[in-house]
Amino acid sequence: MAYKYESNKSVTPIDNALIEKLKKSRNKWALIFLVLVCLAYIVPYTMLTNVPKVYGAFLFWWVYIAAVVVCILTIIKDWRD
Repeated sequence: MAYKYESNKSVTPIDNALIEKLKKSRNKWALIFLVLVCLAYIVPYTMLTNVPKVYGAFLFWWVYIAAVVVCILTIIKDWRD
């Protein structure tokens, strides 16, 4: 179903509040994903370099993947058509 955009529609104060809430949420999630991306580079090359067993790295990656999946599911849970 296609939506028609009305350019002359005025924005109500409720819409402004919602827009501000969404901007804050977007900034929060952008920061969280920036931290996750940095961890994906920092942890394996610093903290896991001296781990003699491979399962230490696998444990990190499983926890990392779980964290990313939880973040993505939290973001998309309220999406609608």
